[in-house]
Amino acid sequence: MKYYEWSRELKIILYGVNEYAVRLAGILRRDGFAIIAFIDRRADELKNVQDIPVYEMDDPYLRMKDQNRCVLIMLQNAMQHDEIAEKLSERGIEKIIYIPMRFGAHAKYAYELIEIYNAILIGNYQAIGKIPYYQYLKHIRQEREEEQSGDYLTADVEADLIFTSQVEPAPYADVPLVRFAPYTTLFAYLGANENLASVPKEYLERYGVKSCNYTNTYTDQDILRQRAELYELWNEHFQAGREFFRASAPLAQWNERGYFNLCEGQHRTLFLVTKGLRYVPVRLKREDYEKWKDSYKEQVKISLIDSMLWMQKNLPNKCYRGRTVLSMDDMQGFYGRHMYRLGGGKVIIVDADAAGSVSDAGWEYDERLHLEELREAGMVLLIGSSVRIAEAKEMLWQLWRQGLPTEALVGMTEQEYAMLDAEIRKKAVWISKVFWETEMLNIYWFGTKGE
Repeated sequence: MKYYEWSRELKIILYGVNEYAVRLAGILRRDGFAIIAFIDRRADELKNVQDIPVYEMDDPYLRMKDQNRCVLIMLQNAMQHDEIAEKLSERGIEKIIYIPMRFGAHAKYAYELIEIYNAILIGNYQAIGKIPYYQYLKHIRQEREEEQSGDYLTADVEADLIFTSQVEPAPYADVPLVRFAPYTTLFAYLGANENLASVPKEYLERYGVKSCNYTNTYTDQDILRQRAELYELWNEHFQAGREFFRASAPLAQWNERGYFNLCEGQHRTLFLVTKGLRYVPVRLKREDYEKWKDSYKEQVKISLIDSMLWMQKNLPNKCYRGRTVLSMDDMQGFYGRHMYRLGGGKVIIVDADAAGSVSDAGWEYDERLHLEELREAGMVLLIGSSVRIAEAKEMLWQLWRQGLPTEALVGMTEQEYAMLDAEIRKKAVWISKVFWETEMLNIYWFGTKGE
């Protein structure tokens, strides 16, 4: 596979004139990248946007030979990306960044492009190295069910829906995989190639020599050496295309709270998450697959999964366990539903479009935000950019000045954060950036530390 470098030498063309594309054009220009054109079928009507010319797909300008041209497809419907990329390639453009949706045996190419695409959207340029040149991908069925075996099939599931086995010893049974401290410390150790002076103690306490129920001559160093050899083998498979991990996808079982418990393969699944995969292969019973698909009609933005993984790993249990969670966001209650999966008690999703309905999965809907609910909620989630959420934030800050509530997850722009009271800012822990429908938001957790 051939690669090129992500650099400011590229002459970037954005395919599609929409709110996402216009905002990204401004961000890229601010960061020193050259945006030379938009492509849009409304070119005659638009003429130019932000002083950038707009061309149709067949305009002679796009057939000019320039090895630095790079097209970033910005259509919000990812199902159109493959067809557009193919047409661009036919017009001589080889550097195309998009979301492949029908990649078949080209998993390595597809995963690399998806990761690069999302890194650009959130401005994480340092995570972008070499970019693969466009490859034509043969059409295959949208659902990857070729690994079927009787009543089972293999599917790529959101990493934030993967929890540990229910039979793990306390306190690690039925928790998010990224919260499985013995394993996370092991992979931090292996990934950093640290020496044995900084061994992963939590892992060895549970899985070291003392955990063996038979006499042997092994030492803890021997166990770590074996794990290191396995880690290197997985790295080789990962670089070779990752089909090994689909072929050996672990069995997972649907949990009625809305996620999957692994039955096996916790090491190799967490390995994939630590390598940056946000959709991991698991083997499912067909009925469990259908329950998952009924709950998740569309793919979730990788930036949202990144935020949720951070929350799963870092938020103290006390901020959501058994407590009322009040959720208001622009993603149909994405964060509120996850708080329920993490052990939240009563979850109220403020959503005028779904008022009066109650979900079987354990969360309720309300038409609007009530001050008393905001005052009594144990965990408040205000993430998004709508006017209603802006009003809710003002109510939240009023309560914070009175000392309540104690925990809140809030999405804000840099300007909004700068305007907060100094005492409130002291409680803020930055989580991540999310490219929202209308703007880039920083997500902060406001609360007290500790479990």
